Amino acid sequence: MSVSPNDLLRLAKDLLSPAAAEVLIRNVVSRAYYAAYHSAKTFHDALPQLGKLPAKPTGIHDELAHRLCWPNIPESDSRFQRSREIGRELRWLHSERIKADYRLDMTVTRDSALEVMERTEQLIAKAISP
Repeated sequence: MSVSPNDLLRLAKDLLSPAAAEVLIRNVVSRAYYAAYHSAKTFHDALPQLGKLPAKPTGIHDELAHRLCWPNIPESDSRFQRSREIGRELRWLHSERIKADYRLDMTVTRDSALEVMERTEQLIAKAISP
């Protein structure tokens, strides 16, 4: 991989200057989300079995979050609870990314971008811890 999730998160941080316009703030949220998504996907793909598919077809982002929330590994596996936490967090981050990328009628603030970056950092730390 020529670009890592940390590279995407670093770009998000670089874009978020104190005087960043809303269009840049929206890009911060989007880049941070994709850093989280790729970290979560790497974590999920490394599990011995993929998580359970949703009952109804969804997009790949919702599907990954669902699979993480419903891991197909024993509850005694240390990755079971981490998978569920990563899945829930990815769902929240995805909803923020949808607002930033598609809901142009809604305001996206610097504070919300800071929260997205903080929660992304936490997700990445969970995804890479042994």
